[in-house]
Amino acid sequence: MNKNRYPLSYNQLALWRVYQLAPKSTAYNVYSSVKISSHVDIKVWTKVWSHIVQKHGIIRTTYTMDQGEPLQIVHPTQQFEPEIVSATSYSKYQLDNIIIKSVERPFNLETGPVFRVSLFHQSDKSYIQLLTIHEIAGEMRSLNILTREFKQLYSHFLRSVSSEKNRVPALIQVSN
Repeated sequence: MNKNRYPLSYNQLALWRVYQLAPKSTAYNVYSSVKISSHVDIKVWTKVWSHIVQKHGIIRTTYTMDQGEPLQIVHPTQQFEPEIVSATSYSKYQLDNIIIKSVERPFNLETGPVFRVSLFHQSDKSYIQLLTIHEIAGEMRSLNILTREFKQLYSHFLRSVSSEKNRVPALIQVSN
């Protein structure tokens, strides 16, 4: 077996079969949103998520058939394209609907990505961060781990930027 190609686990195989029957289904999209109640440095935020994507192979993985066998292919790198949405003029109802529409976008397991990160900017100190993953690559526990990792790395990366600018960072405040 090629070093970046692996057989699917039993659970992944079941999800792959369901995907083959209904590739546009969003039934297996898992998501987590958190409210961020502090200023977000978008460059640092993007850098942190890019770092996390490069660190975790499962979120750089696509799925395919090879000689009649389903395989997962772990890509060495993946272009990270976060979705940043200005939501300053949206009501809570409108924003909720936009978030739901974002969650309900299907994943293409064969081309990827299987993980999305969105940031909805409501005001200078109010954001909603949305993580969405296909269950073939992770579940709610995975998203919680990624959120904790984000919080730690964001603070670390922000301190690095701050020390370069010679100022004290504002730590990110996240509430579920």
